Amino acid sequence: MQPLYSPRANFFVAFFGGPLALILFSALNARRLRRLPKDLLFYVGAFAIVTLALYALAATSLGTSIAVALGSEGSASQVTRIGSRVLALLLWGFFHLRHRRFQRSAELWDAPRPNPWPAGLACTALGTALTVGLLALILPRPAA
Repeated sequence: MQPLYSPRANFFVAFFGGPLALILFSALNARRLRRLPKDLLFYVGAFAIVTLALYALAATSLGTSIAVALGSEGSASQVTRIGSRVLALLLWGFFHLRHRRFQRSAELWDAPRPNPWPAGLACTALGTALTVGLLALILPRPAA
């Protein structure tokens, strides 16, 4: 078993990279734990939830309704961004609970943590690109 990335690194990837970046980064931890096959169904489910949530916020009237309910300052794209970040933090909590005993064990044994910067930045960039691509597929095309 390889050393794990810290929960703090996971949190920052979730906060700055969004839910898809967190799924990728958390999958790296699962791979380090050699439990990726066990957790794969959760990652696929999380991807489906993220896709449905982005669709609901960006392509339906739900995002606009929430923006109107929050006041004139909010727009549907702003609601989508904030909703995506909230979903990423909820997923962080879920995946943290899934790997909590392994994280505690690493803390108990004072295991050295790997440098999260390269993997975290790569997952953040890839997650952001995937989110932009997913939104490009989801959003309706303007009529020409």
